[in-house]
Amino acid sequence: MNANALRKCSYFSFLFFFMALIYTGACGSAGTSSETGTFTLRGSSSQSASSSESEFINPAVSASSVSIKIYDAWISTSETCANPTKVFHSESGETFNMASSPTISSTSVAQGTYPCIIAKMSDNITFSPQTSEGSCTAGASYTIDVCRAEENRSSTDPDGNTVTCTGTHGVPAVNQITIYISTFSTNDITNGGSGNEFAAPTASNRNQGIKLSSPLVVTATTSGTFFTDFTNKISGAQSSCDLDPPVFGFR
Repeated sequence: MNANALRKCSYFSFLFFFMALIYTGACGSAGTSSETGTFTLRGSSSQSASSSESEFINPAVSASSVSIKIYDAWISTSETCANPTKVFHSESGETFNMASSPTISSTSVAQGTYPCIIAKMSDNITFSPQTSEGSCTAGASYTIDVCRAEENRSSTDPDGNTVTCTGTHGVPAVNQITIYISTFSTNDITNGGSGNEFAAPTASNRNQGIKLSSPLVVTATTSGTFFTDFTNKISGAQSSCDLDPPVFGFR
């Protein structure tokens, strides 16, 4: 993968990728859809203390902070993200440092299997490297615009609100973008996927959205965390400090 393609891939892969979804059954017993469980939305920037591989030629740096403004989050029992349940809302958005593992929201949802996760957030993401390497300076703040004017792209949320992306790599502009992560999507951005992350996958176009390796399952007795790990995902090998796609999974 060339540097430009990798940079584009890394931008979009960061959008949901700092969020951790922790779900714990709270009410009733498993097996009936009318029963509920407590769903807690938390921030996380790693899967464990161990390092992960990176696609950059010379990766070496992890993040000490990753700040992102979140407006809405949904989960859906549909692979194509239809009829989602909203689990977080902030009219003006709330900024969270995902490296500090913040609790973002907690709500009651029906027990069941959720193969789709949707997030609406700012397309400006600010991060700081733990150590210096190449164009990256330890403790310095870097902001990337993940949806820019030259890409001629737009984003539509589940409520039907559409925005057209503005700003450039050098002069970021704030837009509220929505991404769709689903087990039905074949767009594997950690391995060079190039599909449209701002649209839900469909039967005719499964390359939309972002690939989710396994669904979220809410029961009365099980719990787990959906993580996005960017250990060693920052690189100073380019002219500007940049980010590699994170590793997705459950723990």
